Amino acid sequence: MTNLSADPTHLQTEPSETVIQYHRDALLGMMQEWTSSHRFPPVLLLTGQPGIGKREVIHFLARWILCEKRESLTACGQCFSCEQSKNGHQVNVIEILSDSGEEGGSLKIEQFRELKASIGLGTHGGQNKVILIPYVEGLTPQASNSLLKLLEEPPAGWIFLLTTHDTTLLLPTLVSRCQTFRLKPLKNEILTTLLAQHGVPSERQWICSKLAQGSLKRALVFAEDEVWEQRQLFMQFLRAPQRYLQPVMEWGSQNPQNFETLIDLLEHFNSDLIRWSASHELNPHEFNTEAWLNIDLAEALDEYASSMVKVMGSVSLARQFWMNQAERLAQLRIELMAPLNRKILIQDLLFPWLEVKNL
Repeated sequence: MTNLSADPTHLQTEPSETVIQYHRDALLGMMQEWTSSHRFPPVLLLTGQPGIGKREVIHFLARWILCEKRESLTACGQCFSCEQSKNGHQVNVIEILSDSGEEGGSLKIEQFRELKASIGLGTHGGQNKVILIPYVEGLTPQASNSLLKLLEEPPAGWIFLLTTHDTTLLLPTLVSRCQTFRLKPLKNEILTTLLAQHGVPSERQWICSKLAQGSLKRALVFAEDEVWEQRQLFMQFLRAPQRYLQPVMEWGSQNPQNFETLIDLLEHFNSDLIRWSASHELNPHEFNTEAWLNIDLAEALDEYASSMVKVMGSVSLARQFWMNQAERLAQLRIELMAPLNRKILIQDLLFPWLEVKNL
């Protein structure tokens, strides 16, 4: 495999069989159509939320497309092309990655100039050439225009496989040249299996699968010891915000990952509290936690929510407060795009919880 990223250690993505099988079932109809027509789309764009295996899927598709047998809608694993893929030396595949090799990096025009320079070079055995561009939202404006020119008239035998979590971040003219397929979030049962494969303690697996809302990447973050402990700390913050405000602020402002995780955690708690208010109005003596994200903290959240109702005077007023915080969190997601001071943003976010507790 040829790689136009700066870091060859990101060259190979070994797909999880569980993830591939889950998405393969959804892709079967499209793959069967390609097989029967003996034609592949020149440009396929896979979309879907971060952390669901989009990059793994385009690696799977590349191997299948280049397989010399391709009889059972999966790569045979035995032909010359499949052997090359296993060894990480598939010469008919080019992957274009950012310097970091991960989502959030920039794809630069120099990488596409190098790609264009390879036009006209032969492929092994007269096969197709597959160009993988994961995280295509990282294209710089110059790189976007360069890729767009390539896609206007793709070189004969070239197949582009792209991924993005949000098509609105791409040029509309770029999206219009793609066949688009949206991958579904991973089911909780699949995430639980994957977390077990990653060695996550059993008592965390189901909780983290619910918190992740379909993303393996997020599930693994929530399962980390540090984040798991911070989740407990945040529950303490809700109970005694004056005492725990500083530790929560310090942790959340350490780096962008902590900041985003803190926002995720607050959204989770806030959503459960809104669910609690709806259930409480129907039956004050019972509450249904089946749809809750933090089901292991249900009793603590019930105790906290009941105390908030006493402070604010009614369930409806408490719910309005949590709804207001939900709107603020949504706005904060937008503000994350700007280079603002994280500690100030966290302070602005958490202070209303402190103030209402002091009423």
